[in-house]
Amino acid sequence: MLAGTALALLLVVGCGGWAASAHLNGAVIAQGSVKVDQNLKEVQHRDGGIVQAIGVRQGDRVEAGQTLFWLDDVQTRAELSIIRSQLGENLGRKP
Repeated sequence: MLAGTALALLLVVGCGGWAASAHLNGAVIAQGSVKVDQNLKEVQHRDGGIVQAIGVRQGDRVEAGQTLFWLDDVQTRAELSIIRSQLGENLGRKP
């Protein structure tokens, strides 16, 4: 156990000492620009999904609370069905 601890300490001190004293001799330098395209916003759903319909077009003004698109709920309904069947099985096993 003492030998293992000494080896781990040597490894940490050796690699840490090398990392602290090593000199980096190069860097990547490039030119570029960032262009904002008409204040577009990325919209993501936390679970993902397939877009069933889009209720707006590019350039439309939208208001708070307006439905922008509808997600297909096939996957969500399938997962709900699986969970309901598992619940039924567990309730049936309950003494």
